[in-house]
Amino acid sequence: NKYDITIFEASNKLLKKVSISGNGRCNLGNLYITDECYLNKRSIQDLSTHLGDSLAFFENLGLLTYTDNEGRIYPLSKEANSVVEILNKELFYNRIKVINNTFINEIKRVDNQYLIKDDRYDYVVIATGSNAGIKLNYDPYELINNLNFKMTALKPGLVGFKVKEDLTDIAGVRASVTVSAFGKKSQGEIIFKEDGVSGICVMDLSIFKNDDAKILIDLLPDYSLDDLLNYMHKKISNDSKLKLHN
Repeated sequence: NKYDITIFEASNKLLKKVSISGNGRCNLGNLYITDECYLNKRSIQDLSTHLGDSLAFFENLGLLTYTDNEGRIYPLSKEANSVVEILNKELFYNRIKVINNTFINEIKRVDNQYLIKDDRYDYVVIATGSNAGIKLNYDPYELINNLNFKMTALKPGLVGFKVKEDLTDIAGVRASVTVSAFGKKSQGEIIFKEDGVSGICVMDLSIFKNDDAKILIDLLPDYSLDDLLNYMHKKISNDSKLKLHN
């Protein structure tokens, strides 16, 4: 089917978030994604089957990709801008109208159509982003509320933890650890911040979080406590001037 499509963009250009995604490399997907990776398996079953379709789409556009050892798929250039450029070209080739610097603050339902900026549309895709991790000067959900759609309650997921301790002295330090909290364990890289901890292993546990809990971080998960005590005893025995913090 042929559609007359208009994209309203609030900023001065499209795909700004794509250009910084995946640490500037744009992670297109992961070969190892299965429904076993998710708590709600049904929520991912349909999406995981379409990964091949997505990759075929980019391949048809001429984007070359590579896969790292973790199964993550990136553009061969290792630059997110390669994805941005190829998508913008596809919009141009298909004569899709793009209106930048245009903020949509109201959508009305009129005669089974949607009224936006004095024009009527049969279908609307709302892609405003959210307040997750950034401060917006508007409520991105107001457009939905005004259309009387039912919306499930929102709650944080995949977030870091705020802690009571002052971690200023080790802020910015990264380490491979095992984190235990809420009766669960997760392994991976942790990032220490002045007032909390972040990193994938922490985010994996965030869905289970409660307001007041203890977090155990094992900085040397490959060593038992006895191994560490024996190691420290030998170090101190060999160097009587060795300080504990060393």
